[in-house]
Amino acid sequence: MTLYEELKARGLVAQITDEEIIDLINNGKATFYIGFDCTADSLTAGHFLALTLMKRLQLAGNKPIALIGGGTTMIGDPSGHTIASFEACTVLMLHDKRLGIPATVLAILIAFSRLYLYVHYPTDVLVSVVLGILFGILGNLIVNAIYKKFVYKGKYIEE
Repeated sequence: MTLYEELKARGLVAQITDEEIIDLINNGKATFYIGFDCTADSLTAGHFLALTLMKRLQLAGNKPIALIGGGTTMIGDPSGHTIASFEACTVLMLHDKRLGIPATVLAILIAFSRLYLYVHYPTDVLVSVVLGILFGILGNLIVNAIYKKFVYKGKYIEE
């Protein structure tokens, strides 16, 4: 049994982005990282599982990079829920304000929930709002350009 097959059998791998990763892991050529938020009071069973997996991969020749300390906490990570909800409400607002307004209210509630539940820092949520709006506008522009070019083959589209 290969290392990847063992990890998969133990339920430690849910999905991969590229089949090449399997060969890298099995041949000890992968470089990976694990980061810990230093604001927690202590390590949990989830941390232990990640550390155990890191050690198993390292024993197979793979190169771990452990990030522990203030740096990982200061960087933070944007909220995926907030980004996605603001992307959706931006696109809806651009196409139909009757749908966009309720979607925006929902997106604001989702962003607030990230703060209320202490899931993300305020800066993470703020960055997520900005990124969501930008991605929504950019996605809308790209889809409209593709639509005009290939569906209408350059013919004028009423906006």
